[in-house]
Amino acid sequence: MSESRCRLYLITPPKIAPATFAETLRVALDAGDVGCVQIRLKDTPRDDILRAAEALVPVAQSRDVAVLMNDFPDLARESGCDGAHV
Repeated sequence: MSESRCRLYLITPPKIAPATFAETLRVALDAGDVGCVQIRLKDTPRDDILRAAEALVPVAQSRDVAVLMNDFPDLARESGCDGAHV
């Protein structure tokens, strides 16, 4: 049996400023072995979630890290996420 390794699964804080958090995400992704980032912005207007995804998805995907959208498969598709967590 091959040796498996644990990878990090990051979840966004419940409230973020997309431009500022994109830099925070860059630092976090460059610091460790992250397999996935979940955009989880409960009680946030859909337009704000979409703006957050537009800022965060390219950061994660440029590092080969999958991005999941929490609760909104339609926004996941629209924003280019790799999947949805429902």
